[in-house]
This record gives sequence, C-alpha cells and structure tokens, in this order.
Amino acid sequence: MIDIVYAAEVAQEAAHAAHDVAHAAEATGGGPLGTFGISLQLFIAQLVNFGVVLLVLWKWVYKPLLKVMEERTNKIETSLKQADKIEQDRIAADEKVLEQLNTAKEEGRAIIAEAQEKAVVLAEKHKVKTQAEVEAVVAQAKAQIASDREQMIADLKVEAGKLVADAAEKVLKQKLDSKADEALISEAVDQSMQ
Repeated sequence: MIDIVYAAEVAQEAAHAAHDVAHAAEATGGGPLGTFGISLQLFIAQLVNFGVVLLVLWKWVYKPLLKVMEERTNKIETSLKQADKIEQDRIAADEKVLEQLNTAKEEGRAIIAEAQEKAVVLAEKHKVKTQAEVEAVVAQAKAQIASDREQMIADLKVEAGKLVADAAEKVLKQKLDSKADEALISEAVDQSMQ
C-alpha cells in the first residue's frame, strides 16, 4: 500500500515536471512542429510523464497483480489435483468395498454350504440313531411278545390241566390228591403239546 502511494507521488511529480517543461516550450516558440500545433518540449514532457506512469504501473501494480494471479492459478491447480486424487481414492475405496463384499458373499456361501453338509450329516446320524432306537424298541417288543406268549402258553397249560382235571374229576366223580392231580395235568399237557 505504501508503494502505491509512493508511486502516485512520483507520478504526480513527473506530471508537474512535464507541465513545467511544456510552459518552457511555449515560451521558446515551438520550432517547425509548432506550425502543426505540436510543441516538442510538451511532447517530450508528456512522453517522459507516460514513461514514468508506465514504470510506476509496471512496478507497483502489474507485478503484484501478476503475482496474485499466479498464486491464484497455483491454488486452483492444486485444488484440481487434490480433487483428482480424492476422486481416484474414492474409486479405489469403492473397488475395495466391492471386493470385500464379494469376499463376504463367497465366505457366506461357504459357511452355508458347510452348514448344509453338517445338517445332512447330523440328519443321517439322527436317522441312524432313530432307526437303531426303533429296532431296539421292536426287538424289545418282540421279546416282550415272546415272553408274554410263553407266559400265556404256560398259563394255558395250567388252565388246560385244571380243565382236564375238572373234567376227569367229573368223569371219575372223585377228586384225586394233589400229587396225582399234578401228574395228570402234566400228562394231559404233554399230550396236548404233541
């Protein structure tokens, strides 16, 4: 700011000097250019004044303006480079996320397949276990049925023996003693089994 004020003062002094030169030229007459209405001293003074103003503008206005514009251009270029880098990073991050999603999907599929295999194996084990339990229950039922059958046959033999004894008693009208009764029952049962 001080440089601009100083430049303005220098330009003002140059303008005064050019004005003084122009007055001096008018006093001397002007020469051959004077016929065209051009004063050589005034022309030279204005040329010097223009040069001083141009120098002041160049040094204190144009150069700082160029510097500010160059800094602004550099900021814009830096911002554009950062924006490109951010865009590339975003694309890379998107690709990485997509890759992780694909990996997670594959792992999920593998886990599901493994779970299905385990379920099949577990179902097969349960099927075998259930089948073994069913077979054990059937075998136990068969054994119970066989035991019940034998018990029923034994009970039937005893009942048949009693019936035979009762029938024999009615036929004979006499009651045998218990030893003879058992012997008769056993004989009747043995005959009926054959």
